[in-house]
Amino acid sequence: MNKHRIEQNKRRLFLPLALSYLFWIESGVIDPCSATPGYDDSEVIAWVSFPFVAGMLLYWCLHEYNITSTAKYLISALLPTIILSVSALTVTYFLYRMEIGLRDTEMWNFIYDAGCYQDAEPQKLLWFAAISIVFYLLMNLFFHTISYLYKQNTRLWNNKQ
Repeated sequence: MNKHRIEQNKRRLFLPLALSYLFWIESGVIDPCSATPGYDDSEVIAWVSFPFVAGMLLYWCLHEYNITSTAKYLISALLPTIILSVSALTVTYFLYRMEIGLRDTEMWNFIYDAGCYQDAEPQKLLWFAAISIVFYLLMNLFFHTISYLYKQNTRLWNNKQ
């Protein structure tokens, strides 16, 4: 598997994810004053389906690699959900840690929307941009790890013959 093919797979994976993510944010799936899904049950389904869509696209990209079918199912089922959760928790942790040092400054007003209900919540665009960037970086790390392991496995196989 060459490097160009791996880059192509990453582009195939992230373009539909980014578009669906933006659509869900724009259509109000996410409450504008919160990082949690909206209160309408029909919109929660779209939010919950994000890791499922990511998993399907990831499974489709993994067919290029010499991985067992069971491993592909496990990777595509668990990895997007875990990475999305870790991304959201990491961004949440750092934003709220920043709040302590930045309270009532211009930067704080840029990051937080004080007009949301009674409490300041992170700005929606900043929140999801940060989560998306962390998600992309972790998925990128995953693809580089897979390609490295694939190369190592190929070298070992060639040396044995």
